[in-house]
Amino acid sequence: MSSTDRDDRGWTLLHIGARKGDLKLVKRLLEEGIDVNVRTWDPKLVGMTPLHLAAQGGHLQVMDELLKRGANIDARTKQGACGWTPLHNAAKERRKAAIKFLIIHGAFLPLDINDCRLNPPLYYCPGLEWATKISLTRRILVTTALKAIRPQHQTKDR
Repeated sequence: MSSTDRDDRGWTLLHIGARKGDLKLVKRLLEEGIDVNVRTWDPKLVGMTPLHLAAQGGHLQVMDELLKRGANIDARTKQGACGWTPLHNAAKERRKAAIKFLIIHGAFLPLDINDCRLNPPLYYCPGLEWATKISLTRRILVTTALKAIRPQHQTKDR
């Protein structure tokens, strides 16, 4: 199997390496140029990226490497898989270190990021209210900073 080959579920070696937490394999494949955001097409797991799988397994070093190489921290799976983000995967498996890692590195917790059962990521891992507070604080800081740097155009249409 070459780095770009896929199995019948659409998994590449990068998906397998991320799922197993094999940092050496992940680095090698990324150096060979495989797409860091490559998605699966398995009907049950449509749209899973390597970051989803690394987060699900709590593989922090692999997650870090994927993010350094441009992985989309807020990638959503396709509709058939409930539109989960890597944060949903980490929360579902109660990978608290992975949840904290994702939030610290900028994972977004908008109010509308619910899955098909209308559950937010932290529903799956109780006791993580701090995660919402970190995300809300970050959102307030970013919004305030954007308001400060945007030119204020007060034009009226007449």
